[in-house]
Amino acid sequence: MSTRPATAAVVALACVAAGGALTGCETTQEKSAAIGKRAAAVDVPGRVRIGRPSPEVRLVAKTELRGEEGNAVVVELQNTGPRALVRYPVALRTIVAGRPQYANDFEGGDELLLRVPVIPPRGRVTWVNAGLPPAAEGAKLAVVLGSPIRRSRRPAAELAVSELQRSTEDSGPEGVAVTGVVRNPLRREQTEVPVYVTVREGGRITAAGATRIASIPARSTAPFEAVLVGDGRTGRLAAQALPTKLPTTRSSR
Repeated sequence: MSTRPATAAVVALACVAAGGALTGCETTQEKSAAIGKRAAAVDVPGRVRIGRPSPEVRLVAKTELRGEEGNAVVVELQNTGPRALVRYPVALRTIVAGRPQYANDFEGGDELLLRVPVIPPRGRVTWVNAGLPPAAEGAKLAVVLGSPIRRSRRPAAELAVSELQRSTEDSGPEGVAVTGVVRNPLRREQTEVPVYVTVREGGRITAAGATRIASIPARSTAPFEAVLVGDGRTGRLAAQALPTKLPTTRSSR
């Protein structure tokens, strides 16, 4: 996962500065709204329709991180509603001097770099996109939330993550990777399972990474490794894995 409409609302905006974790750089609401309108108005052929922002989803926090080969963003989302939100879109738009530089919501792009597979009812998801290209100086990143493909009455239990530890073997130029094991307690095989890894120190996210597991059989386990963006040498490790196949049930919009 380290690769890559006018009705959409920009809910967060932060400055991109040189080096390290990019937090605490929020613009005024007026500047945020102006840049958000420009970002939402970008008309690119083949763009995925994001839809209207879901009223039950709240943006809890956003953290931007910079690495040697690319950047990452961590978006913490809270579902305040009673139903699971399936394939929830999180669009990212990089704006430089009022002009679009990058967007993740294009047709044919990586699904897991655009959507959260599921946000459980009353649950929180820490979504990581570690596939952002290097940003130009002065760039601003807009996060645009939309509508899920469907809402499910069935609870969407998270997959269990254990045995988290740091590894410096085959971890690439970032220097730190995290390994672990995901257990699928469900009665369905899970495929293309995303695993989001974060490192927190002093209450803030200092590094993050994401990967995917091709398949986890029903009631079985599978290992993973995720390379971190940012300084993950110290700090508290956490990881979240989400199911991609839920029990079939009638859905409601």
